Amino acid sequence: MPTLTSYGATSSTALSNSGPTVPWVLVFPVGRAERDAILEFVRARRPEVSDLRTRTYLAWLPVAAARIGGDFLAPNRDTPVRFSELFAPKEYARGSRVTVAQCLATFWRWRLARDGPKFPSWLRIKFERWKPTNGASDILTREEVARLADRAQNFRDTARIWSLFKSGDRPDQAVPAEGASGIRRGKNTA
Repeated sequence: MPTLTSYGATSSTALSNSGPTVPWVLVFPVGRAERDAILEFVRARRPEVSDLRTRTYLAWLPVAAARIGGDFLAPNRDTPVRFSELFAPKEYARGSRVTVAQCLATFWRWRLARDGPKFPSWLRIKFERWKPTNGASDILTREEVARLADRAQNFRDTARIWSLFKSGDRPDQAVPAEGASGIRRGKNTA
């Protein structure tokens, strides 16, 4: 099983080679200038970031370089719009698009700081507002809770059902039943 370090070394070696040696090189051909820039960036950032972050850079920057093309090394005012078109919500999940955008922003900040100019505000990539995937569909309605409470066998169960509904807690967060986890009436457990 490869470790994070060996993955980073393998990806760095793959970027250094001129031929395709790993699957993403076959799918996303990257030019020599882009490869050299990515390698230089990863080597410069390696002491400052974790192995997981290094893996993320090595996974997404070649993809971004191949998709964005010439704007990867010399971004212009159209680059954020092109990014949104190339990494469309229908093709990539929002989390993946945000990760690629963060990797690109870090790469561009590093590259521009090294070359002199300040990171321009127009280079920020904007996303649509996040919408939760689970909404009211996974929450019981008041009527459904009332039906459950009506079918309860005793008052204690009815009280528990309504308390759980009103608190908004999950069932496993509810107060344990009497006798559970060592709680007993009349005993001093301290």
